[in-house]
Amino acid sequence: MKKHHFILGIIVAAAISLTLIIGCGNATGGGGGGGGAGLYSLTLDLTTEGFVTTEAIGTVEVIPAGRSFSSGTILVLTAEATSHYAFSSWEGDLTGSVQTRTVTIDANKSITACFCHHFTDNGDNTITDNRTGLMWIKNPALVTGFYIVGGFPKQFYWDGLDLPNSASAACASLNYVGHTDWRLPTLVELQTIVDNSRTNPSIDPTYFPSTQSLQYWSSTADDSNPGNYYYVDFSNGTSGSYGAYTPSFVRPVRSP
Repeated sequence: MKKHHFILGIIVAAAISLTLIIGCGNATGGGGGGGGAGLYSLTLDLTTEGFVTTEAIGTVEVIPAGRSFSSGTILVLTAEATSHYAFSSWEGDLTGSVQTRTVTIDANKSITACFCHHFTDNGDNTITDNRTGLMWIKNPALVTGFYIVGGFPKQFYWDGLDLPNSASAACASLNYVGHTDWRLPTLVELQTIVDNSRTNPSIDPTYFPSTQSLQYWSSTADDSNPGNYYYVDFSNGTSGSYGAYTPSFVRPVRSP
């Protein structure tokens, strides 16, 4: 099925408007019924929330496509953010925060897809991921028990050999900024903060300063190698596994 794929280019103002004329034949008008009886237009705005950027922030895909739609047609709209941003909500003639929504054409429609930064700095050494809802420790080296003399991040065994150096125990016992449900992230969760456009480290340094270009533990066991656990290497964003008694760094996370 053919699709209309709206791609936002450079943002230098609050929003960019894109108009799809829903009609048939040579209908191109935007007023009244959108170019003919029972034919209507869809105007899409892609906007940022409270900031201006020169980067592409996302796309809105409209299905089905074509120029033969009339009143009663049901369109499926899907918003997708680029790597540094997150879809936030719909506004106008479509509301809610679900990325894929349907709209029934019964009049001219004006819909805005709102995007925000991928991450939000909470101002308390935590970062919220606006895509997953997860809360991360921004800089573990500022947290008691997660740094060594000189303020450098501390490395931990995954578990067992030396409890004070156990990654899972250190996260589970953490009481920080009013939360006691910190834990070691899964492999999938840890991969969500990788920035593949960067190396050494492969993460956004604005939101995750002092990240080491080395391995960070996940809680995910490598079932093909009993006793091994997966890590993410933040020098290049790749992952692998090794033994539980290999010292590695830790970034605690909590669920929303």
